[in-house]
Amino acid sequence: EGTLILIGNIEGEPITLLRPALTIMRQQKIIGSASYTKAEYEEAIRIIGENKIKAIYETFELEQINEAYKRMMSRQVFGRAVIKVR
Repeated sequence: EGTLILIGNIEGEPITLLRPALTIMRQQKIIGSASYTKAEYEEAIRIIGENKIKAIYETFELEQINEAYKRMMSRQVFGRAVIKVR
């Protein structure tokens, strides 16, 4: 499960779901917002700056990419898997 929030991508590059069935099966949500107020933007920046939002992820070295994939597919990774390329 998870939520992808797109904010203000009105004129940006198209976003393509490569495997929409996975989005459905995993009960993931995609929410879009065409705009936001200046106050909302400033509040979001403040919250991020105060570390009140914590990204949940596990980091893997590039050499561990196959292991990361296996762990993700078997739902052993809590949050997201991040691959370090440098």
